[in-house]
Amino acid sequence: MSDALEHGPTAYPELDGNFEGTPGKNEGCTSLLVDTAPGNYRVRMTLSPKENAIASEAYVFLGRRMLAACLAATDGIREVSGTVHVGGFIPRGADRVCLGRLAVTLIAPSLQLTSCSFERADLPTIHIAGDSTVTDQPAEHPYRPIANYAGWGQMLPIFLNGSFSVANHAHSGLTTESFRAQGHYDILLRELRAGDYVFFQFAHNDQKLSHLEANGGFRDNLIRYAQEIRARGAHPVLVTPLSRNTWNRESYNDLLRNHAQAVRVLGQEYRIPVLDLHGASMEAIQRAGQTMASRWFHDGDYTHTNDCGAFLAARYIAGAMRDISGYENAYDALARSVDPVALREDSPAAAMFSSILGSRTHRLDAGQSDGQPEEALPRQRDIVPEDLTGPAVWQIDEGGVLKNPDGSPVAPP
Repeated sequence: MSDALEHGPTAYPELDGNFEGTPGKNEGCTSLLVDTAPGNYRVRMTLSPKENAIASEAYVFLGRRMLAACLAATDGIREVSGTVHVGGFIPRGADRVCLGRLAVTLIAPSLQLTSCSFERADLPTIHIAGDSTVTDQPAEHPYRPIANYAGWGQMLPIFLNGSFSVANHAHSGLTTESFRAQGHYDILLRELRAGDYVFFQFAHNDQKLSHLEANGGFRDNLIRYAQEIRARGAHPVLVTPLSRNTWNRESYNDLLRNHAQAVRVLGQEYRIPVLDLHGASMEAIQRAGQTMASRWFHDGDYTHTNDCGAFLAARYIAGAMRDISGYENAYDALARSVDPVALREDSPAAAMFSSILGSRTHRLDAGQSDGQPEEALPRQRDIVPEDLTGPAVWQIDEGGVLKNPDGSPVAPP
């Protein structure tokens, strides 16, 4: 990383914890921002109960709103630690690479941050390349896990045991081509060290372009990435794209089938581990049905998850990481980086997100959540992961029929 790289202005929320707006008076939000040199850091915090406060749940985010810890309601002092990567990033709307900040955000009405320390950590890094379903999405205050966008990359740290740091280079709207052309891959390469891992998850935007078809430019670009990563002594990992909640009336319509299959085949041919998020998420969506599955996605959206959906996707990714086998010993460290306790259904984080989903009243036609009308929920105004109304986006008509950009019905699978 160049010594000339500077911390960006605070006008970009991605550089300052990735929250926007004013915290609610009952939210108990504490934010700490530190200008540091690039690298991986280990952060240690002490959380203490506020006087006369009723015990409440707590969320701890590091960096660009990466989930580091979820705490069940407690009256006692808690020690929390996590790792965070500070590096280059091109914020939304910026025209240059900025250096991120070491950001710590505590959301807990009954707890306060009484101490926080950080130190450089010589840790390997999991780098992530991808699109809007992976990237570190912003959220608004007051924080509501169901009312904002989230990518699974920002939920992955909570499932790791501290032996790795996560650097999420994913951005909204990217393809396997534009990730390189727009300079994001250059940032990744400058920070990449031998022994690191690079996860690639694309397809949502590639499939909109004819020259990036599954067995054409899309496949060629992934092969080139994998070869370049290996040439630098690091290790590629392929992730099939998160499934959309797309249906033709009662029949699920897998719009990403060809690209997902291309990733699986490529992994077999080049001996690259494949984490089949597409298959797992599609199975979950089909099992739940369109209406129930919509709880995992941002309201009115069938591509982009909210925090609850992103958490579930990241839990699958972590579980698949732990089960990697049959490859060279280099991938053993990746498997050992997963915290098995965090994967359990009764973990504090799983219980908290499950409770949020279980209490949510969701209607696609009325757009209601938690019994509140849609207009009462904080929304991501002017911040949309992709152009959801553009010519290359599929639409669902009033009758629930999925249609192509030209208005013709999408053929059933």
